[in-house]
Amino acid sequence: MIRFSNFMREWLYGTNGYYRENHIGANGDFYTSVSASKIFGYTISNFILNHIRNYKNIAIVEIGANAGHLISDIAVYLRYHTKDKINFVIIEPLDDLHEIQQKTFLQENPNTNLTILNSLNSLQPYDMTFFVSNELFDAFPCEIYNEGKIAFVENSNLLFHNAPKDILETAKKFNILRGEIPIFNDFFKCLSNLKEWYFISFDYGILETNNEFSIRFYKDHKVESLFTKDMEYNRDFFNHFAKKDITYEVNFKIINHEFEKLNAKKILFGRQNRILVDMGLDVVCSWWIENFGLESFAKQNTKLLIEPSMFGERFFGFCFKKSSPKQSKNNKT
Repeated sequence: MIRFSNFMREWLYGTNGYYRENHIGANGDFYTSVSASKIFGYTISNFILNHIRNYKNIAIVEIGANAGHLISDIAVYLRYHTKDKINFVIIEPLDDLHEIQQKTFLQENPNTNLTILNSLNSLQPYDMTFFVSNELFDAFPCEIYNEGKIAFVENSNLLFHNAPKDILETAKKFNILRGEIPIFNDFFKCLSNLKEWYFISFDYGILETNNEFSIRFYKDHKVESLFTKDMEYNRDFFNHFAKKDITYEVNFKIINHEFEKLNAKKILFGRQNRILVDMGLDVVCSWWIENFGLESFAKQNTKLLIEPSMFGERFFGFCFKKSSPKQSKNNKT
């Protein structure tokens, strides 16, 4: 018998895990903003461009890069707009994806180096690090919590047993009676060891605890919930081990709390369409049309990024900034 979080980790990241292959796009299981339009990465890049001028040794680090298209798009836009030397890094624990990520990046940026590391702990210090991610936090393994108990998997059955103290404390802190509680392990601890960074991310989730199960599966652009409305679970899901994506609604109260514990300052937070506008979406669109023409721009499906029924209001974007503590000066006379 194992916790659901460990079962989910093996499902997604194990030896034959789901994320060891690329499942994103028209021929995959689901779309993301990255696969919908290069304008998404270019707009994030425009935001970064406006914040790098006071630093010399800069790194842009993508976590959860999949095939590597987001950091590749960011690098392309920066190449058009600055001659500053910038380090590009992917944090990717799955060795199976390294070759794919390098190929994607070099196709668009043939004269630019990309470093791929297996762990955030291996990242060297820079004057400023810009972390970027898309749909990262919904890919962290989670516990399925229900009124003081968590789910375990045993012999193709889902069973609920008493939750450990740390899970109970999290549930109490965020008023969770029922739902998913993410397991971050040492992720935020690793971030705390780095002095200066921006963390830019987009994901879908909830702003207030709603005490509902949201965990679900994606396959061939179809979604299937694990639980029915009468709290029964779909027993067939065990037969699709590592063949479907598992995801759930991110609780942004928990995410916000984790960044606040690191004394990181919230720079941006809101619906994706608003955040992209704040990052300079109009500037990027005008630049694209001026350089590549209106017909080329029309093929970028920018509307998908901001349409309320698509990514625009179903997703949230945020940016936190962590600065080194200022050294107090002794004014002894």
